[in-house]
Order: sequence, then C-alpha cells, then structure tokens
Amino acid sequence: MTLAEYIIQDAVKAFTVEPSQIYSKDRTRDVSEARDACIWLIKERLGLSNGEIGTIIGFRLPSTICYSLKRTRKRLKCNSEEDEDFKHRLTIAKRLCKKN
Repeated sequence: MTLAEYIIQDAVKAFTVEPSQIYSKDRTRDVSEARDACIWLIKERLGLSNGEIGTIIGFRLPSTICYSLKRTRKRLKCNSEEDEDFKHRLTIAKRLCKKN
C-alpha cells in the first residue's frame, strides 16, 4: 500500500465513510468532505502535485483537486458550526495519519 492509501485509510475513520467511497463519484456531503480532507492531507503530508493527487483519488482533473484545496483552506478559516465540525474531523484525521 502507498503512503497516500494509508492516509486515506486513516482519514476516512474520522469521517465515518468507507475508503472505496473516496475514489467514487459520490457527491454526498459526508463523502465529499472526507474526500476534501484526504486531498488536503495528501497534499500537506506528501507534497504531491494536483495531477498526482487526482490520479490517486479516482482520476480527477488537477483543476478539481485545486478547487478542493481552495474550498478546504476557506473552510479552515471560517467559524460556522458546519465548518467547526469539519475542522474537528480533519484534526482527528491528522492525528490518525501521524501514527503511521
């Protein structure tokens, strides 16, 4: 298993979705938030290009990865209740990823 796959495997635990859903076309809130978190963590921890991340996350275009990263950065700066829940889950995901 690659480092990115380990990150995904650990991160989805915080978002209570299945790893296979990250690679799917599913656009429900739970799955898209988990996917955004995985993309952000892979970028932060491994420094891969948007194209490389797109290939890992189910053949997404680099522009899609760029949009996901911008959306995540914006959510990390906001203080709405919805964003606070996302930030909390992302923090948990980061901790789980650091153990490996």
